[in-house]
Amino acid sequence: MRVVKALLVLFLLLVIGLAVVFHGVPARAWVAWLLPSNSALELEGVEGSLVSGHAAQVRWRGRVIGPVNWRLHPLALVEQRVQVDLDLQGDVYAGKGFVDVGRDQVIRLRDVSLRLPAEHLAGLIDTPALQLLGYLQVGIETAELNHLFPTALRGQVVWKDAAVMGAAQAEFGEVRMDFERGADGRVVGEVHDGGGPLQIEQGQFSADLSGLQAKARLRARDGNAQVQQALAYIGQPQADGSSLFELQAKLIGNSP
Repeated sequence: MRVVKALLVLFLLLVIGLAVVFHGVPARAWVAWLLPSNSALELEGVEGSLVSGHAAQVRWRGRVIGPVNWRLHPLALVEQRVQVDLDLQGDVYAGKGFVDVGRDQVIRLRDVSLRLPAEHLAGLIDTPALQLLGYLQVGIETAELNHLFPTALRGQVVWKDAAVMGAAQAEFGEVRMDFERGADGRVVGEVHDGGGPLQIEQGQFSADLSGLQAKARLRARDGNAQVQQALAYIGQPQADGSSLFELQAKLIGNSP
């Protein structure tokens, strides 16, 4: 019984010690210690503690992302896990989600939502004559990343207010991409339109270590003249008036 009591006292002291360290040391001190001076990730205006903190501005490789709040789960550290809730509150980039990293160094994500500009698709949709408008709403129900490669994944990306401008101007409506990791290890998905001016047929894509492959037949619904003009710059024109979009690309280096 004395041994059990001693262990309980030690555990209590450990919890109190962790609370003092994580709550008492300012978050800016932790950031200065954890992030090297040449880090691609920069946090400015850091306030609060490591457990509950705020950064007035986040930058990634010089790109302004926006303010972020975080809340660490201290008790998870006893199990040698890092669990944190993130809340990104930028005007252009916004999102929230739960991140869990264990001793196996596998990153687990849950209930992640993220909003980002549609321009991030430009590296995949090779249309230099057109500028992509609208925004992407990313939802990840669950994901496990082992050395940043997904060993489990399920979610969707919705291109909201999809449109283009430049050599042609057109509104596409909504484009939805659902994806998951298949039994063969590939991430596979389907692309659908939302009934707007752009009609998508047989939209499919897959991704693995070799890269990304995608294919879809695009049409102007109800003969929409603006969409028809824009499709002249997307994919290969077909005899029936549609455009065949095909893509083969490496995943690394496509995103700005």
